[in-house]
Amino acid sequence: MINKIFGFGCSWIHGDEIEHPTAEPSSKEYWQYREQNCTLGQLATCLGIEYDSSTMNNRGISGGSLQSTIWEFTRFSDRFTDDSLVVVGLTESSRQSWYNLDNRSPYMHSHWTHDDHPWNDFVKFYTVHSDCEQLWRMNYMVAVNYFSNYCDVNQIPLLMFNVFPPPVQLAQVPDWNARGFVHDMHNKHGDCLALNKHANEKGSKLLAEKLYSLIKNDV
Repeated sequence: MINKIFGFGCSWIHGDEIEHPTAEPSSKEYWQYREQNCTLGQLATCLGIEYDSSTMNNRGISGGSLQSTIWEFTRFSDRFTDDSLVVVGLTESSRQSWYNLDNRSPYMHSHWTHDDHPWNDFVKFYTVHSDCEQLWRMNYMVAVNYFSNYCDVNQIPLLMFNVFPPPVQLAQVPDWNARGFVHDMHNKHGDCLALNKHANEKGSKLLAEKLYSLIKNDV
């Protein structure tokens, strides 16, 4: 029986644009509203998991890459138990991250640059000399196999899905992507997307229900 849930990935796991209508962004009320209404929180509800800080651990990172997802997964893997569900939303494989000791945030991402950023020249060098479709494909394959193999060996329930279209289809991951699914639901039913095209509360609920159906079919 699943009693707690861990989530890893980018803004689609974190719950970007799930915002309390009146509470201050820095308040506990605002944070809890996002946690409960994002896809991960609504999946927990589908699973009958009562929300609190001990039953749901959302480690989604806004703008995160597959590399930062691997690092966050690794940081928290010693907390996984056989009654945990680990959810991994696989983000854009073209993104890259580096561990950053010079900033309050531990990661620097390849797509977070501007003219005054201290890493800007480094990212330009990376883009010119390393960034390519072959690397994106390897990033994706390494990430999928890492998550899958770790959970298989340690007998941890795992649910992986693509947030964006992947560079290659692998057997461990269902052949659809969350962004495409929610955008299709928006076109059919309306009011599923926030201003910057993340899933809103309604879109997150529909996505959570789809993920829950995958879990039920796998039992």
